Amino acid sequence: MFRRSFFAFCAASGPFRYVASDMDGTLLSPSHTLTDYAKETLRQLTVEKKAVFMFNTGRMHADVKIVNDNLQTYFKSKNDGKTPDVKMFMSTSNGAVVHDAMSGKVLLENVISPKIAYELYNDIIPFNETRINCNLNQNDIWYCRHNWEEVLEFHQESQLQFVVCPETAPLAETATPKTIKEGDFSRVVKVFFTCWDRPLLERLEAYLQDRYKDELFINISASYCIDIQAKGIHKGRAVQDIFRHLIKEEGEEEDTDDVEEEVEKRMKQTIAFGDDLNDVKMLTQVGKGFVMQNANPKLKELHSELEVIDSNANDGVAKKIREVFDIDD
Repeated sequence: MFRRSFFAFCAASGPFRYVASDMDGTLLSPSHTLTDYAKETLRQLTVEKKAVFMFNTGRMHADVKIVNDNLQTYFKSKNDGKTPDVKMFMSTSNGAVVHDAMSGKVLLENVISPKIAYELYNDIIPFNETRINCNLNQNDIWYCRHNWEEVLEFHQESQLQFVVCPETAPLAETATPKTIKEGDFSRVVKVFFTCWDRPLLERLEAYLQDRYKDELFINISASYCIDIQAKGIHKGRAVQDIFRHLIKEEGEEEDTDDVEEEVEKRMKQTIAFGDDLNDVKMLTQVGKGFVMQNANPKLKELHSELEVIDSNANDGVAKKIREVFDIDD
């Protein structure tokens, strides 16, 4: 049987012990930062209520790390300068990479086939097509084919920058400690296409689904963006993988069926928040999923069973966390 010491640690209120949240359009304000109210809510959730919190976002790790570091600095300022004993995780690139938010340790990394990553970056969109930008994340670096400075407004807190790479060398036959510029497409965790023309973006998604549906996980993650990960990699899977890690960390090895039964139990003890289609797996697999008032209308339409909460402009996530975990304003 599993040792139950962790549940003593996770003595959260009510039936829920875990929280997973998307960031942009959800946990973050419209200016793409954590408000003071949200920071204090997360502090009370993890430090005082002993719940486990997971950032679960399409952003890359280098970006989320800065937001998390700033949050941990806030936690320490409320704890006599000491790092509190809490459990937090960062699931980035839509679940392709997971880190322990406190230690910084990489728990898992799921990459796209180098051959397919090369095709997506170089062969799908003609080089003279400027309405669509192809981007990818490799080794915590954000590469893109066109210099679209307007997208940097989404990264105000982290000040993340991209590297413009219009063309790459031919695909390298073997992985080397280099980058896509030299044709090394190993360790690419996410490819994404951005386009301000929504009908054009939807036509591109349909084409990608038809061509790669058996090899990749593809969906529209925002009104201007298509996200692509390796097959089977999504935010819901990331939450499950975090639980598998915790179960292994807590005790002795168990039968696979017992582990998966415990994972499912913890999924039911989880609440999650999101605002777009890349959140669907997470929202529908946990015990209770919440959709933002400002969410993609298609998400609300497809999953009308999910409760709609206040917008990110009004700290909807923080308010709902306080309600669920009985945290005073």
